[in-house]
Amino acid sequence: MIQVTFSANMRSRFIDSNFARDIERRMIRFYGIAGASVMTTARRSLRGPVQMPLSEMSDLQIQRYRQQQQDYRRKSVRNKARRPDKVSKPGKPPFLHAKPSVLRTRLFFALAPDKQSVVVGPELFRTGASNVYGGLKSVQQLEESRPFMAPALEKVTPRIPSYLRKAAP
Repeated sequence: MIQVTFSANMRSRFIDSNFARDIERRMIRFYGIAGASVMTTARRSLRGPVQMPLSEMSDLQIQRYRQQQQDYRRKSVRNKARRPDKVSKPGKPPFLHAKPSVLRTRLFFALAPDKQSVVVGPELFRTGASNVYGGLKSVQQLEESRPFMAPALEKVTPRIPSYLRKAAP
């Protein structure tokens, strides 16, 4: 998980407590806008499955695909034949293979208890369960092999000053 930290110790600089309270509300709103932006960018980088082209399929996969096509034409199966899903390349965001993706639906942001930073990332999954296909056991392993949070932060970083102006009452 990536933690975005913006420090702002404004309360000690001002004498008027009402003004300091307004600054605190403004910064909380700023953290909310920035955190939501990083979260949304990360969610949008997670794409749905892409079918593997025939040129990348093994002979066995092509044979199964052709057999499924024939079964569909003979109406012995209801579902139309579909090529296997492609796996994303290392260094690129992962493809989501489930319709309601657990990774996309469990991506959140939260204001830290000290109200000085925002934490953005996926909710932790059960660590005892292992993924049969990729062999990944944690979100950290997924982020290392197929990063999606760090590129989202890099994409949003130039827009942070405009979020601060937007947070003004």
